[in-house]
Amino acid sequence: MKGFERMTRAALGFLELMIAVTGASAQSVGAQGTVRSTAAPVMMRAEMPGYAGVSIGNGDASSNQSSASANTRFSVRSGSDASQTIPISFHWNLNTSTSRSIELVAYFESDAKALSSGPNSIRGSQIQGSFDGAAFRTLNAGGLRLVSLPIASSNAFGSRKGALELRLDPASRDSIPDGDYQGVITIQLHVY
Repeated sequence: MKGFERMTRAALGFLELMIAVTGASAQSVGAQGTVRSTAAPVMMRAEMPGYAGVSIGNGDASSNQSSASANTRFSVRSGSDASQTIPISFHWNLNTSTSRSIELVAYFESDAKALSSGPNSIRGSQIQGSFDGAAFRTLNAGGLRLVSLPIASSNAFGSRKGALELRLDPASRDSIPDGDYQGVITIQLHVY
């Protein structure tokens, strides 16, 4: 609370200074040496910096971190499907004069070795993802765009929760040796 009070006092001091400077410049001297004062408009402009944040898990995205990481584990066994669901929350409060869109992207640090089990590995391109029931798409080297949202005054602030479901690409399943594979996936929120 003290920080807020200091900021408020500083803002009021700045406002008083601006009024004093504006008032002094609006004075003029008349023909008989009298000082006349005219009203001078005071214009103030404040811009709120935007912020956005993402979190993984069942909690709310209360921090303003632009990325979060989750351990990913696939237990690959002959004749079974390997999958994992990751809950994601994200929020934003953006200035529409400086921000036009947000994107939520998922990626592995290394496409060549997204998940590994001993000497064996699964490439990112062998993993598919679906956010909130959308069609499954492959995580390529550039990652997988989960959400792309244009920003306008009607949605300059908001939040969203969803789930990223990861699975092995069915076409790649038979080429992957059985094992317990692990890796780290990063979820990143971009503001443009």
